[in-house]
Amino acid sequence: MPFTKQFFHQRDLQRQGKSPQFGSFKYSAHDLYDKGILLSIDQTSPRQFDKIDIIISSNKVGIFSLAVIDSHLSVTMGETDLKMEDLLQSHFENRTALSLFDGLAKFNLNLLLFQINKK
Repeated sequence: MPFTKQFFHQRDLQRQGKSPQFGSFKYSAHDLYDKGILLSIDQTSPRQFDKIDIIISSNKVGIFSLAVIDSHLSVTMGETDLKMEDLLQSHFENRTALSLFDGLAKFNLNLLLFQINKK
């Protein structure tokens, strides 16, 4: 399906020469919130989530980069790298929520793992 948010994201990455080896996926925070993956973003109302994008990409096996970007201001609110082994260890410890970006965003751990494995 051409001309989607994902299409333009892939095209921009190719133009910049930054195409990750194992893929990069751009999601609206609103979509992830509706699916239950995103629980909250500090100092941001759920009504403002349509203005925020979350990018999940991987350039190395087992390491995922997450970035939260305010799409209207083109400002990166936070970036972090996650190791699959750390996610699975948290899952083994029966944690339900995962706080990222120094407490800026909170994700449902089980659903985030499912989303990463799905793509």
